Amino acid sequence: MKLDIAEKEKTFHLELEKEKAKMLYGKKIGEDVDGSILDPKLNGFKFKITGLTNDAGFPARPDTEGIGLKKKLLTKGIGMSGKRSKKKKKIRGLRLRKTIRGNTIAKDIAQVNLKVLQATKSLSEVLGKVELKEEKEVEKKKEEPKPEPKSEKKEERA
Repeated sequence: MKLDIAEKEKTFHLELEKEKAKMLYGKKIGEDVDGSILDPKLNGFKFKITGLTNDAGFPARPDTEGIGLKKKLLTKGIGMSGKRSKKKKKIRGLRLRKTIRGNTIAKDIAQVNLKVLQATKSLSEVLGKVELKEEKEVEKKKEEPKPEPKSEKKEERA
């Protein structure tokens, strides 16, 4: 199971083992989770579950109870991108029947979105996965040596 943890403006990705993922089964969107359940490094953190996605990519809605897939008539919100007319305007009164998932974590969940509520340190210090885009670009330029021009002389064989 993948965890996407949001802290202010940055998102950190964490992979969770099946054994630890079982600790989240039965939790719903909007509930608080203690960080020590997820990883020993995250002891002292408190998270809020903000969203879920199952293996097939169907999003979970907080207002839909249960663990299975359901077809709902939606007008806006999670799971509804909204169709547009040829003139790029939203269609008034549009309602579509879309497949969405219930709000409870089960074994078929692929991704859980979390938000930090309480922290002892910043996540970047604990997980140590912070690299800015500018730093990456500078490092790539330094590492890539320019290829040497090939000589046009060819050896003739007798």
